[in-house]
Amino acid sequence: MTILGIESSCDDTSVGVVKDGKVLSNIVSSQDHNAFGGVYPEHAARKHLDAIGMVCEQALKEARIVLEEVDVVSATYAPGLVGSLLVGYSFGRALSYGLEKGFFPVHHIKAHIYAAMIENEIELPALALVVSGGHTSLIILDREHNFKEIGSTLDDAVGEVYDKVGRMLGLPFPSGKIIDDLSQIGNANIDMPFFKSDDYNFSFSGVKSFVFRYLQANSPKKEDVAASFQRSVERAIVPKTIKAMKELNLHNLILAGGVAANSGLRSAFKKSVKNVYWPSMKLCLDNGAMVAAAAHFMINNGKDEGEVRVKPNLSLK
Repeated sequence: MTILGIESSCDDTSVGVVKDGKVLSNIVSSQDHNAFGGVYPEHAARKHLDAIGMVCEQALKEARIVLEEVDVVSATYAPGLVGSLLVGYSFGRALSYGLEKGFFPVHHIKAHIYAAMIENEIELPALALVVSGGHTSLIILDREHNFKEIGSTLDDAVGEVYDKVGRMLGLPFPSGKIIDDLSQIGNANIDMPFFKSDDYNFSFSGVKSFVFRYLQANSPKKEDVAASFQRSVERAIVPKTIKAMKELNLHNLILAGGVAANSGLRSAFKKSVKNVYWPSMKLCLDNGAMVAAAAHFMINNGKDEGEVRVKPNLSLK
């Protein structure tokens, strides 16, 4: 089965092709929001409109197929920026209608998790840690491919805080990779707080506020702030994730989402968890191939989202 996947939930326009569980292409067109200091929704939606046709053509060309060979068109329907979602979702629905092929809506968080599974043989059940600019969640994926969220952030998502700390440091947007790189040459000599609780939830507002106040009162090296902040994030996330695995008797961990590319988190989990899996760098960030991958696994396991419409705020079901 050949599946075309469309992703436009935020500011990346992407189309990918997956055939029989193998990624044939994955084209991503990223936007520049530096002038706004963050993603500007109206600008993002317009850029999606400009790019999506060309990106689709490139994905088909790289996959060496023609549009008529596509069996199923899939697209992200939730969650995300409503204008951005509408562009990709409407394009996908129109494409499937014109081709007289099936249409399969995909939940964005599920797509991130399945991005790891398209590249790795992962035995279920597994615990998934989804860390990105919009999400920080712990999710159980059982053998029947049912999803259950057991914990999430109470305030900012971890990727969002990386960008906010980056803005405080005067770094370009997005700042996650830059902070990660700076942390490699810095000293974690600033004692930053991290959230602790008995449940599986997260919070990053405390460390965000600490960095703001600290920078007002001190003039540290950027790389030291980066290293110290990264250590705080690891302390907040890694022990709690391992705690959940032990208490729920889960032996496989999936690290997914844009922040899954973070070297500190990867290193910490590799040292602490025997069976830990993550997508390749190209599949960590928002992309169309992960949407097609989600459709592939869900169709093969008799799952679907039913009748849906675009929803900017939708928890995992």
